[in-house]
Amino acid sequence: MRRSMLQFGSVILLAGLLVFACNDSSTNSNDDDTSDMPFGTQRDIAMADSMWNAYSDYADNWDQYPGLEGWQDGNSPHGAYLKYYINDIAKGDLENFPYGSVIIKENYPAEDESQPGPITFMTRIEGYDSDNYDWFYAKYLPDGHSMKMTPA
Repeated sequence: MRRSMLQFGSVILLAGLLVFACNDSSTNSNDDDTSDMPFGTQRDIAMADSMWNAYSDYADNWDQYPGLEGWQDGNSPHGAYLKYYINDIAKGDLENFPYGSVIIKENYPAEDESQPGPITFMTRIEGYDSDNYDWFYAKYLPDGHSMKMTPA
């Protein structure tokens, strides 16, 4: 259990690095103008939209992250309370998340599901970003609109 918690902490750290990497590449990209985009490149936005469309029913169909079931205490810049969900691919190997793994984090200002905050999706996509272990990170408003990401 301790080892899987360390692995999960590594994923959260990687997600923060991805936020920074996505913002850095979006401000320096020569292939498209993303100055008015919520984050990243056109490709990143298309992937984020695709992820929301594919996984928005996660709460009804996925298990919570093993060892992190129920409400979890959060801290800035995340919600005061968190809930984590994981797909079957990720659940199959918590020590070395395979490609296709998806972890979703719900942020709440209070221990109250009627007041949801942002939702974070993290998925491991082969060939996406080898410098960051191929993790793609997107953050949404509860209605599915992509949020602007800023460096951690």
